[in-house]
Amino acid sequence: MKSKLAFFCILLATGVCSEAATATASVRRPNIVVILADDQGWGDLSVNGNSNLSTPNIDSLARTGAIFDRFYVCPVCSPTRAEFFTGRYHPRGGVRGVSTGGERLDLDERTIGDTFKAAGYATGAFGKWHNGTQWPYHPNARGFDEYYGFTSGHWGSYFDPPMDHNGKPAKGKGYITDDLTDHAIQFIEKSKDRPFFCYVPYNTPHSPMQVPDRFYQKFAKADLKKRSHDAGQEDLDFTRAALAMCENIDWNVGRILQRLDELKLADHTIVIYFSDNGPNSWRWNGGMKGRKGSTDEGGVRSPFLIRWPGRIPAGTRVPQIAGAIDLLPTLADLAGISMASQKPLDGISLTPLLLGKPIPGKDAFRRVPDSSPGPETKVRDGVKSVPTQIAEGASHFFHELPVVAARAARRTGRREHVAPRRGWPPLRGVFAEERLGEIHARCRKLLRSLIQSAPGHLA
Repeated sequence: MKSKLAFFCILLATGVCSEAATATASVRRPNIVVILADDQGWGDLSVNGNSNLSTPNIDSLARTGAIFDRFYVCPVCSPTRAEFFTGRYHPRGGVRGVSTGGERLDLDERTIGDTFKAAGYATGAFGKWHNGTQWPYHPNARGFDEYYGFTSGHWGSYFDPPMDHNGKPAKGKGYITDDLTDHAIQFIEKSKDRPFFCYVPYNTPHSPMQVPDRFYQKFAKADLKKRSHDAGQEDLDFTRAALAMCENIDWNVGRILQRLDELKLADHTIVIYFSDNGPNSWRWNGGMKGRKGSTDEGGVRSPFLIRWPGRIPAGTRVPQIAGAIDLLPTLADLAGISMASQKPLDGISLTPLLLGKPIPGKDAFRRVPDSSPGPETKVRDGVKSVPTQIAEGASHFFHELPVVAARAARRTGRREHVAPRRGWPPLRGVFAEERLGEIHARCRKLLRSLIQSAPGHLA
């Protein structure tokens, strides 16, 4: 992963009501399986229109459950995971990067593993951790009873790799994604008689671009019809390997879904699939601008699919903005778990959206240091965006540089009506003036709060 901090969070509206019924002693809480891909773009699924590959098992989650059109994550890995774990913006938990200690989640942060373990769930994690390596940052110390995988941000070899099993060295068997799936399935089998929370953070299609031959053969000489919008930047060999890795992920997702069916657990299990950031190379991504490491749409829009048979209506499509930061409150809501003892959350429950009910709109707020001339911030409201340059430094905090108002196409992230000027520009057709002022005020309030949470990392 890149060493520079890339920051993205969802700025949430208030006043959302919980819709989930509280679980009672006579009603078993649902099992939960969360599958997270690494460096898989929104466009790396056939359900999103990529005819270069076939991902029928992942696609089936949309057919039998819900798919979100505008689900946002951070531009890089550790911040996304921290927000998923805590339901809070990652700087609040001390996560300010992806290496040199910046990936570590503060020990006073309560994780999703802690929450579900306290509610009586068996908890297991199988794959890439990337929020601290040694104890007490190790998964076994963060709410997960069972852990198999690696705790760093990337791994050097994907075949028979050295692994960590509950804090002890272990020898991996075969291809890493297959091996992680084997252990996740074993955990499900062992825990089938009680509620379980199974977290499966695969480390593909992150580099190194290694994949079993039987998956790569399909793509070795394939004529790829879907190409990057800037074909000159695309490395076709890299793309072929990435697509093969994505099909391998899909095969393994199918193995998990099949085992849930065989154990007659499917109707009692919530299954979620998403990715940690945009694609790690220039390849087809729905025409969106940007890739991993960028706050442009292609860098932060993730596929998101969720299934709970009989509870979430099949074929649901959700157009509203949501993000990884919402998953802890959503899953706790669906499982009937109280969050009263938690630190204040920034995420909200998406349960109303899953049931076809409205919630107040949300704005997406993002920030990436080291941009020129200053860190770029983008605020999204539905399909619209306003990029704003905000200078840093304690002596002139939130001094506005020239504002660029733009409209972002719903799918592509391409901009129209670009009108840079000093101060607040006319925004007819983009944001009503009072709406922009409201969003700006909320951003200022949020950033001040985040700087107080993480002094020295944001200012």
